Amino acid sequence: MRDWDVTRIGVTVAACGLVFYAICRELPPTTPPLALHSASVSFQIDLSDKDPISPYIYGLAHASPQVVKDLNLGLNRWGGNANTRYNWEINAWNHARDWQWSNYGEKAPEARKPGASLDGFIRANWTACSYITMPTIGWVARDVEDSSRSLNVPATGGIGVTSSESGIAGYDPAANRKRTSIPSFPRKGRPFADPPDTSDNAIYQDEWVNHIKGLIPTKLSVGTHWVLAMDNEPDIWDVTHTDVHPGRMGYDDLLNRFLQYAEAAKDVAPSVQVAGPVSWGWTGYYHSPKDRDNFGARPDRRAHGDEPFIPWFLHSVRDHDQKARRRTLDILDIHYYPQAGGVFSPSTDHTVCAARIRSTRSLWDPTYKDESWIGEPVMLIPRMKEWIKKNYPDTRLGLMEWNWGGEDSMSGAIATAECLGIFGREGLDMAAYWTAPPVNSPAYLAFKIFRNVDGNNVGFGDYSARVTTTAASDVACFASSDHGKPAIILVNENPTAQTAVSLQIKGKAANGSVHIWQFGGENTKSIRKLGDVQMAGGQVKLTIPPYSITLLRTD
Repeated sequence: MRDWDVTRIGVTVAACGLVFYAICRELPPTTPPLALHSASVSFQIDLSDKDPISPYIYGLAHASPQVVKDLNLGLNRWGGNANTRYNWEINAWNHARDWQWSNYGEKAPEARKPGASLDGFIRANWTACSYITMPTIGWVARDVEDSSRSLNVPATGGIGVTSSESGIAGYDPAANRKRTSIPSFPRKGRPFADPPDTSDNAIYQDEWVNHIKGLIPTKLSVGTHWVLAMDNEPDIWDVTHTDVHPGRMGYDDLLNRFLQYAEAAKDVAPSVQVAGPVSWGWTGYYHSPKDRDNFGARPDRRAHGDEPFIPWFLHSVRDHDQKARRRTLDILDIHYYPQAGGVFSPSTDHTVCAARIRSTRSLWDPTYKDESWIGEPVMLIPRMKEWIKKNYPDTRLGLMEWNWGGEDSMSGAIATAECLGIFGREGLDMAAYWTAPPVNSPAYLAFKIFRNVDGNNVGFGDYSARVTTTAASDVACFASSDHGKPAIILVNENPTAQTAVSLQIKGKAANGSVHIWQFGGENTKSIRKLGDVQMAGGQVKLTIPPYSITLLRTD
């Protein structure tokens, strides 16, 4: 196997690091040296100081039914760039910039039935939330033919000549829309049909919502069994879907588009949870695409009170919803990838591996200055929760696209495990890894040790417990309560040091057997059940190998 440094590049926006394509350069293989020294650390765990952990933080995207079951997933996302152009009537998509602007789809008659692709996805997810991308771009694939593709598409979009819907200087999308697409509307405005009329040269998204609602049993249709996300990263459509939408979206465009489709969905299925604005990442939290040429001048943001986009979006939707006397936004949906060089890649270079693990602190730590072009503390989850609290209370927070790279290496597994632990500890409501790590890869096993370590859905607990320590170390400790019993994850970030760990547990019977599962160290291919250790006086002691993840549970 070769190791590759994969950098998201292709369209860079004002040196901000907004990047979309992958190129590879070969790196020399590197292997961490064997453990050469030892360390020690103590943690105090209070099971009485606890907060609920949402099962929906354990999510993947496009996971197979077997993976949903094996990982006991709480959520499976049906998303990505292609689903922006999904035609539910004939199960057709367009690759957009990801692959030559061409249409594609299933050609077998059974697979061409209206809604067949998503219907099968939902049926495979009865035990998990189906998190569904609803197209709002206004254009969907007209057929499943690879020969239907856009031509002469510019490298990127720009400010629309007359609006975000129009062409840009030197490029009119009309011809490519005709080649690849048919119009898509939020509302039909007349009675629904199921199966729909496939000869009317138009798609109606509320008619599709009606179809989905009819598929889901009534007992599952209330709550969070299905969520509709209002498209995918509309703040970069001018890059990903330049052929049909070259105009950049502004604050008002993004808000109005969300409201049009969210209201249409709620009119058909009032109980469905709706998510938005599905922003791509850091600059999208603070600006609209219309600011991209000069973030310093930020003309669109200044035209809206010089307020960062996400807070502005939240209170603008809140004001609308208060007048309408119903919610259109249930979940704030954002995407986030680590931006430090090489981290979101398969690289196993020592420096990259260390940065990969260290950069998980950007999810929560106000003292951690992001080691990328961002160059300041991100503290993503607390920041977003504070914006929600101030601008639209009771909105849930979803990190609906994330991935820390290195999924075939232990550094990737450790970063993935730390992300999952942080999500629970920091009170995140939903999350979806993009897409699904290879079965039994280290990153896959990180999910498994949290959710289904023994094949009987045993794993981490349902309530996050308070952890304190008196000294910094290379071990991360995440504690939980599962029906009052402790479940603890220890992550040794150090590639060369085994660590003696002492746990003092408060709020549980002081004595008894503690079961242990572990992978890492010399074993990176599977999770092993080790021999029990004994808890005496509420104290547990064990030694964990370098670069390892360990689960401890009591009976």
